[in-house]
Amino acid sequence: MSFSHPTQAVRLHTFVLVGLLATHASAQTESVSYKPRVINTTDLGADPDDEQSMVRQLVCANEFDIEGLIVSTGCWKKEQSNTKMLDKIVDAYAECYDNLKVHADGFPTPEYLRSISVMGQKRYGMSDVGDGKDSPGSELIIASVDKDDPRPIWVGAWGGANNIAQAIWKVQETRSKEQLRRFLSKLRVFDILGQDDAGAWIAKNYPEVLYIRAVKVYGWQPQKNGTYQREDIQSHGPLGAVYPDTKWATEGDTPAFMHIYPNGLNDPDKIDQGGWGGRFSWKKQISIKSMRAVKEEERQYDPYEMYGNTPDGVEAIKRWSKGYNNDFAARMDWSITDKYADANHHPIAVVNGDRTRRVLNVSAATGSNVTLKAVGSSDPDKDALTYAWTFYKEPSTYDGGITIKNDSGASATVSIPVDAGGKNLHVILEVHDDGKPNLYAYRRVIINVAEESIANPAKRLPVIVTSNFPPSAQKHNSPHRTVDPISSSDVKWTDGFWYQRFATCRDKMVPSMWEVMKGTSYKPFLEHFRIAAGLSEGGYHGAKWNDGDFYKWIEAVCAVQAIERNPEWDQRLDEIISVIGKAQRDDGYIHTPVLVAARNGDKSAKPFADRFNFEMYNMGHLMTAACRHHEVTGKNEFVAIARKAADFLDNVFRNPTPDTARHAICPSHYMGILDLYRTTGERRYLELAQRLIRMRDLVSDGGDDNQDRVPFLQQHEAVGHAVRATYLYAGVADLYAETGDDQLHFTLNTLWQNVVEKKMYITGACGALHDGASPDGSKNQKTITRVHQAFGRNYQLPSTTAHNETCANIGNTLWNWRMFLNSGEAKYVDVMELALYNSVLSGVSLDGKDFFYTNPLRQLNDAPVKLRWSRTRVPFVTSFCCPPNVVRTVASVNGYAYSVSENSVWVNLYGSNTLETELPGGRKLRLEQQTNYPWSGDVQLKVVECDSTIELRIPGWAKSAALRIDGEPAGVPVNPGSYATIDRSWQPGTTIELSLDMPVQLIESHPLVEETMNQVAVKRGPVVYCLESNDLPSDVSLMSVRLPIGGEWKPRFDANTLEGVTILEGTVVSRKPGDWNGKLYREFKNAKTRRFACKLIPYFVWSNRGPSEMTVWLPID
Repeated sequence: MSFSHPTQAVRLHTFVLVGLLATHASAQTESVSYKPRVINTTDLGADPDDEQSMVRQLVCANEFDIEGLIVSTGCWKKEQSNTKMLDKIVDAYAECYDNLKVHADGFPTPEYLRSISVMGQKRYGMSDVGDGKDSPGSELIIASVDKDDPRPIWVGAWGGANNIAQAIWKVQETRSKEQLRRFLSKLRVFDILGQDDAGAWIAKNYPEVLYIRAVKVYGWQPQKNGTYQREDIQSHGPLGAVYPDTKWATEGDTPAFMHIYPNGLNDPDKIDQGGWGGRFSWKKQISIKSMRAVKEEERQYDPYEMYGNTPDGVEAIKRWSKGYNNDFAARMDWSITDKYADANHHPIAVVNGDRTRRVLNVSAATGSNVTLKAVGSSDPDKDALTYAWTFYKEPSTYDGGITIKNDSGASATVSIPVDAGGKNLHVILEVHDDGKPNLYAYRRVIINVAEESIANPAKRLPVIVTSNFPPSAQKHNSPHRTVDPISSSDVKWTDGFWYQRFATCRDKMVPSMWEVMKGTSYKPFLEHFRIAAGLSEGGYHGAKWNDGDFYKWIEAVCAVQAIERNPEWDQRLDEIISVIGKAQRDDGYIHTPVLVAARNGDKSAKPFADRFNFEMYNMGHLMTAACRHHEVTGKNEFVAIARKAADFLDNVFRNPTPDTARHAICPSHYMGILDLYRTTGERRYLELAQRLIRMRDLVSDGGDDNQDRVPFLQQHEAVGHAVRATYLYAGVADLYAETGDDQLHFTLNTLWQNVVEKKMYITGACGALHDGASPDGSKNQKTITRVHQAFGRNYQLPSTTAHNETCANIGNTLWNWRMFLNSGEAKYVDVMELALYNSVLSGVSLDGKDFFYTNPLRQLNDAPVKLRWSRTRVPFVTSFCCPPNVVRTVASVNGYAYSVSENSVWVNLYGSNTLETELPGGRKLRLEQQTNYPWSGDVQLKVVECDSTIELRIPGWAKSAALRIDGEPAGVPVNPGSYATIDRSWQPGTTIELSLDMPVQLIESHPLVEETMNQVAVKRGPVVYCLESNDLPSDVSLMSVRLPIGGEWKPRFDANTLEGVTILEGTVVSRKPGDWNGKLYREFKNAKTRRFACKLIPYFVWSNRGPSEMTVWLPID
């Protein structure tokens, strides 16, 4: 645990990264886990212990985001009317505030604390819950949970829980079932002893709430009114003066916030790990006893279930007594001095290079040794450090003893018992300084020991390719997703926009790409596998990532087969997969550049000899394609190949090093391995994905191009190669869906905000630069490295030289889809839809045979610089990653159209289609959709069979929307940028009509986007428009055209233009530019202008009428 001297620390986003530390000699930044969000409800005045706990929490306030201090009632104080006692404590904090902030960043201002100090329910228990009984406290709880913040909110019930009950009651009465579910999913309750009957009511009626009732809250404290209390606390200034003597018990409410104290000991949501607030069992307990005055009132709710203390009871707190006692004493020292040197400060504990406070997980084999290094741990006061490594047996699933060699050194070795297979071992590092008082920092390392058959490849069971996977594996639902995707065969396009694209994909894209890939000396994709398998002879020709591109094409074929099964393609896939299997080495390695070289006698051809060989990228796409093939066909041969490849990676990267950690270029393998986990249900693949993502942090000499200059959790700006970045973010989002690691989610949200607010094009495209440097402008010159095909600086979004690789735009789609599945928030689908309709579809010609590698927003014949990549679509480029990527994406869009949760179907994308699927539990669901979207905002949804809530996305671009059911107003909120929830009983034939207002909009960019200053773009619905030179008079230059402000643009569907699109017709102005005669600058003069009628076309169809100039952004006139 560590804190920072604010005059020396490098300030990061405190939303994600809280602890910052700098020594007096040199600044060192520590990225830690997110600040926990907390609200306290306290029955101040009933017992002095609430005042005591409040003082302790305020001197620790920099460690939390405190969002509410609510004065409540309880069984010992059944009425409250004001906040005077709380105000007195906050006033004392105000007197100490200037001192406290000298010693650590993040202390809230007194003014802020006063703003969140409110009255809660004024009367006792459930008698004050119901209609008309809202209080400032209950409303504050609702507002906090509703914030656009993915972190859970912990509510500590120091007194009664009726403020929480009133909040839940109101949400239930005023919102849909799905909205209530989302609200409850973010709520955590830590109840001290049960001080009214509202807690039992919550537990009985809302068992999905994570509700802890702690009854072992006494006995961990120092001697009652003893020397520690007198000399270390009460004698220390204004806050000490408001810390009262103990009457009954000392600080009985403190465990409620100590449980979530981010000190490195525990993850609060993993309640059985144990920390300063105690340890709790995942097995719910029935009717946990409450205060004796409440027992009779609670019986009306029997039986109710809550999480309670583990058998080690208060000992789970007391084991850390030196840490928490000295922490409080040191902070009270902080409160009385404005000199940093006059107090002690917490050391930083580092394990294996990780400087965060997160709980670490490592994998190990039985009988092996695991070395844990605290090298790099430090102390801001230059104090000497003492180390202690201990086995924390109680939360471990292994119940034997273990040996830790050098357990008091900076480096220790854990010997894994031979009988620990399938178990885990919790190892705690305690680091304390020799300052006064000694201050502690902690780290927990959970060693997950593999089963013997997994740990020892020689003893593994062979891969069986003839039987199906267990049903439980095939129906795996990621536990931390809000919604789940549907099967790729559940939705079929029937007409309109996406049917037209799918038909082109089926009839032209897939077959024409097969002609490219099946094998020539110039484009030997399949031929490489034949050579590697010994079925043909020759050398390797092409890019090192061609294997992955071939796998993407296979995935596209599978996506088409999911909708329309073709026996000829089935047979062809079987033949291809057979060749791939023969090319694979016995140990699972498969990468044809190396395999072909080795077969041709190159003795230096070995796995992972070059980090830019793209082995991980290729194998990642292999795994994803294999899982899609299994989903569509039910066959296991391809998945068996993927499993062997994953097992190879598991063996190679079992004990990662800084060198091996560098092999993560363009990381499709995170998504691929997690696809394999979901398909097979084998947990070792989840553990492998975790290990591979964590090992990125071991890289010590990385750069921004590969997003490994700093550890992932410290990243708050999207940098480097845009494909690598978006693939990384999508893979991490997949990992969050399985683990619920909020630190990952918060970092992803911070990066998402940076991209969407400062680095994404109006078309949803990413990666402004072909070449650049990053971090651009850094004072630390040694950290600056070249980046390519990359994100630029914030607001650096050029038009003519924009790179915007098609793969990056697809990566943006993949990332936002996963962010939506994890959250259920419409904003992510808005971005996904924007990219799909614009910067993804622009990557392929209307006939499906030619492709863009880059997607600029302006194309000029006389470009200001020589550009590497063609601004004309071509059938083949040497870097062939984008063409098969766009083909597999177009083939798979139907899978994005809908998603499901426990009781809801979510309508995400609009297009004429039929949906036939099942909700969790097996309930049938059939819908029919009719629409001319995106050319029209009118959508009709017909219910064929449905027993669920229907969630309809209202796009953020919509000015307004109307929703009718069988011709009558639906009577539900319809807000742009959200989902409209319709919760009712459905009859077959019921028709839902959604009308989205779809005006033509002139869009301007942020003024810091210099390249588009005083220009506008034109957008209608999700579609961005452009002006193409084909639609200008022959004597008018594209660069001379301006858009008159106030001009009207009328949409008209033209079936004869570009295979049928809605064009926009209006008037533009041309200013004759004149000859510059080699000058860079000249005096401005009014030029002659000319008005003429013109049309704009959708951006995605430009360059389909021969070579042309084009621009999205136009100067205003």
